[in-house]
Amino acid sequence: MRANKELVAEWNEAHPRSRVTYVQGSWTSVHDQLLTSFEGGEAPDIIHDASDDLADFAYGGYLADLGDLLPDRLRREIPAHGWRTATFGGRVYGVPFLQEPRMIMANRRLLAAADVRLPTAREPWTWEEFADVAGRLTRGATHGVAWPLKEPVSATLYLSLSTGGRLFHRGDDGRVTIRYTARDRVVPNAIRDQVVREKSASRATLGMSGADTLPGFFGDRYAMVPLGFSYRQQIVQQAPRGFDWVALPAPAGPGGDQRQGVSPQTLSIAADCRRK
Repeated sequence: MRANKELVAEWNEAHPRSRVTYVQGSWTSVHDQLLTSFEGGEAPDIIHDASDDLADFAYGGYLADLGDLLPDRLRREIPAHGWRTATFGGRVYGVPFLQEPRMIMANRRLLAAADVRLPTAREPWTWEEFADVAGRLTRGATHGVAWPLKEPVSATLYLSLSTGGRLFHRGDDGRVTIRYTARDRVVPNAIRDQVVREKSASRATLGMSGADTLPGFFGDRYAMVPLGFSYRQQIVQQAPRGFDWVALPAPAGPGGDQRQGVSPQTLSIAADCRRK
């Protein structure tokens, strides 16, 4: 936020006849806020959103096709799988400038005490290993994992992509079909088992947002919390002095690709913008 405001101030100082107004939104209501502004004809020229929120606006005609506006250098600097998350109907509607993978924020002290293998990007935990680790970390008042599922779509669908799941399949005619396969079931089944059968996940966190789980994470109530990559900054700012934590790659399943379980933050241009 601070960097954006500094950029706007710098631009306005250099371009007094083409001033920019900075409007701060909220991730918890960004879709409704943007939809209201589009319908009211007051959409901002440049829009900061996330790729998993773009489809409605892209197919609704609210966003500009960026295909002819992107320099080749920018296209090369961003991986192809990032561009695919912001491409709908063969047209690019957002620049995926900030990758937002799902990570496992973990209490390093509790991991060391349980003597578990720490995963790496090359050798992540399997979902079976993750379940085993969560069980070993569950002791007394401490649950091995907290699943904040107040907004469950990205937490489940994007993690399912890393197991080879897909759920939504768009055909050549543009129609979407839903197929719930064994690969799509890996993540929901794992969460259900941890909460209901193994008791290694806290039932109380299912209605929480990611930020809601942080006090419990800091207080050893949960040893691990699956969160978006950007929560690292919030943990750094809010964690008590001496709290030892680590960000670990999310588990992966056979046939999946961890890079696919990513929802990049994007920059788009409104279709009504006169200076694209």
